[in-house]
Order: sequence, then structure tokens, then C-alpha cells
Amino acid sequence: MGRLQVTITANGLEARLRVTPGPMAYIEDVQATLADAGITHGLDESAIAELAARLADPRARCAVAVAFGTAPIRGADGNLVGELVADRSPGTVDETGRIDYRERATIQPIRTEEFVAEIMDPTAGTPGWTVSGNMLRSEPGNRHAERIGDGLRQSGNRLFAKRDGAVLHTHDLLDVVPLYTHSGDVDFRSGNLRTNGSLRIEGDVNAGFTVNADGDVEIRGTVEDASVTAQGSVLVGAGILGNTHSIRAGKDIVCHHATAAKLIAGGTITIEKDAVQTTARGEKVFAIGPHGVRGGALYGRECVAAEVLGCQAGSTTRIVVGEAPGQDARAAREHLKTARATRVAIRNGRHDATLAKRSGKATRNLTNALDSERATQRRLERRRREQLATAWVRVSKTCYPGTVIRFGDAELRPETALGPSIFRYDSDRNEVVRETLQ
Repeated sequence: MGRLQVTITANGLEARLRVTPGPMAYIEDVQATLADAGITHGLDESAIAELAARLADPRARCAVAVAFGTAPIRGADGNLVGELVADRSPGTVDETGRIDYRERATIQPIRTEEFVAEIMDPTAGTPGWTVSGNMLRSEPGNRHAERIGDGLRQSGNRLFAKRDGAVLHTHDLLDVVPLYTHSGDVDFRSGNLRTNGSLRIEGDVNAGFTVNADGDVEIRGTVEDASVTAQGSVLVGAGILGNTHSIRAGKDIVCHHATAAKLIAGGTITIEKDAVQTTARGEKVFAIGPHGVRGGALYGRECVAAEVLGCQAGSTTRIVVGEAPGQDARAAREHLKTARATRVAIRNGRHDATLAKRSGKATRNLTNALDSERATQRRLERRRREQLATAWVRVSKTCYPGTVIRFGDAELRPETALGPSIFRYDSDRNEVVRETLQ
């Protein structure tokens, strides 16, 4: 037996048999040597047979691995799975099979009680064995690294949104936030951004991209030929440039300056510096910068105020106040559409024949449509008179020729530059009147 020596690695996962010159030996000698060393697991029978064949040569000298243990397998770490926490895609495939690289789903909008993700628990791992048959304990995996935020509700291992907003998923946090902050520009790296809450953008919104939020939108930089829509307010720290797209807000719009822009707000529009060739529609429109309004058109249902209207070059600048609210205008269109068929039938002399063939209910529906149309027209006319009676336009410095100030059907087109003024509507004379401001 002196020719055979067994060595086991420190971790117990490999046994080697060293052969030195000496008397002829056989496979039984190898097996006995391994048994005496307590090696019972992972025996490599082919290696043992090959080694035994070499023992027939008394001069043989070698070292051969003859047994291998099994290393323990660490348990898998827990993680969060679900479409809303998956890695971003490079884009979205459209109906033609092309990839739209503007649609990257950087922000995942979500509604209350919608499913967000499932927690996958860590596994215990698989134990190992040494060549001596001793079990090696395995380490369990770690719990998922992300902290679960206050915007999530857990039911078992499933997570649901507790509020409307956007899914915020970082290396250490999963949450649904009502205000999502995007740290860069809106461009091809981010794609278009949408959220069911509010959104803060630290950079610019570049040309051709869109931003949409159910809440407010705050943009620290510039909006250039892009579309921004918010059910709340829109605040732009720099300028709004370009007229291919528009800025729409259910409430207010505030920006530093606007050039060739289109602004539509359910509340007040405030342009802090100047407006150049810009169209703005809101309840109130204020252009409070020193250069005022040059070209374009401002529509304020209640009022329009600016430091300067128009410019010395005479560029046409339209100021319109006292318009009917958008919802009233839409209602009027619907009523007119409903009653149009009846009016056409009357003009063509077919109305009586049609009524004769119809049931009493159908006849009443036609009559009600006509009555509703007349009532709507009367209501709109009353609202129009009320709006015109209280609407006003104020210019703090100069109103240049080329400016058109309109209240309803009445227009004023100054032929010379006017100083500080406030303009109102005189219903008795159906004209725009000017009051000089001190």
C-alpha cells in the first residue's frame, strides 16, 4: 500500500490519489486505500480504472483526481416581477411593424388598485457533499432589495397601487408616486412621458415628443415644438417655442416667454416676458413682460392684459375677449346638429308628412329638439351679453396700430399709437370704448 497516498482538498470537494514507484498493485488496492481514507462520495470509476491499469508498472509515478464532491448552491435572491417593473424597451412596435423609439415606457402610469408587481421570495438553496460524505450547508438567497413605498398595498405576495400616479422603481425602492420627477430631458433616451399623477421635468422637452399628465406638469427648461397636456396646470420655467404642437392645461399655464406657440388653458395663462406670434386661449390671459404681445392672437373669456400690444412694424395682433366658454359652444353644436334634420324637413315641405307617419313619441322628440335648440341659443346669447358686460382689455404702456381689439362683433383698430388704456364693451352703441389710464 505504500505506493498509494490520498490527499483531500481543504474544502473537501476533491480527492487525489498519488502513485509512487513500487511493487505491482491492483484495482482492489486502490479501492481499499480510498475506503480507508473514508472517501465515499463522487467516486470517478473511470479515473480509478485508468489509474489501476498504470499500477502494473512498478516505475509508474502520477497523481490523479479520483473523487469529486458536490458544491452547495446558494439560494436565489428574491425579486419583484411584473410588466410595470421590467426593464425599459428600446421602443414600441406600431401597426406597420416599425419601432417607435419615442414610446419607451420610461414612466408607467397607474390607477388605484391596479396590479403593480409580485414579490418572489428567496429560495433556501441546495446543500452540497464532500468526498467523505459530509453535507455542506447552503446559504439562502437574500430578500428583494427594494423597499416597498407608502403608495403600495400588499396582499400576500402581490402589490397593488393605493393611489393614482406613476410607478417609481429604483435599485432600492418600489412605490407609486403622485409626483414623478424626471431628471433629464424628454428625448430619445426617455421617450414620451405619461403619468396618472403630476410630473416634474428637470430639463427640456425636445421637438416631436409628448408629455401627458392627469395632474400638474412642471418643466424647468424649454418646450420646443413639442406637445404638453395636463389636466392640472403647466409651468414652464423657460420658453415655449414652435407651433406644430400645443400646450394644453385644464387649469393654468405659466411660462417665461412664448414664440410661435399655441397655448390653451381652462384657467389663466401668464406669459412672464413676451409673446411673439403666439395663440393663447384661456379665461384670463396676461402678458406681463416689457415687450408684451407682438403678433398672434390672445383670446381671454374674461380679460386680456399686457404691457404692450403690437409693435411699431405694424404686425397684426388680435385680442379677443368675451367669447362663450368651450363647453357651451360644444353643447350648442350638438343641439344644432340634432335639430338640423328637422329644419331641413320643414324647408323641403316634408315635415308634415313625416310627422303624420311617426308615433306621438317621435313627434315629441322632434319638437323637444327644436325647443332645446332655441333654449340653448337663448342661454348662449345671455351668457355672451354677461361676458361682454364685464370683459376688459388693459394695456399698461402702448397699443400700436395693427392691433385688433374685439368684443363680440365689435372691433377697435387703433390708427395711431395709444398710451396706457383699458378697453371695454359699450352694449348700447355696440362698440369698443377706451378709457385712458393714469
